Amino acid sequence: LTEEGLFRLPGQANLVKELQDSFDCGEKPLFDRNTDVHTVASLLKLYLRELPEPVIPFAKYEDFISCAQLLAKDEEEGVQELIKQVTNLPQANYNLLKYIC
Repeated sequence: LTEEGLFRLPGQANLVKELQDSFDCGEKPLFDRNTDVHTVASLLKLYLRELPEPVIPFAKYEDFISCAQLLAKDEEEGVQELIKQVTNLPQANYNLLKYIC
């Protein structure tokens, strides 16, 4: 995570496509030390972009916006509300968010 431009600089498009195809086929490609970190970051961004619904579902969007506003006013209360909102996410969304964070 100390790499400059980690999620801003693109990875190798052909390798991203190859890795995506591998995952889509149920394979688990290996990432060795020679795998470019920007390629892996591009693959993650592609995965998140292609989800049928965002990690924070459309139906919960306003609740999370309100939570962010509360956090700006009262951090302690806002954190409690954030915990509540994250806990109330659909299980698949919660698991994904927990895994990537």
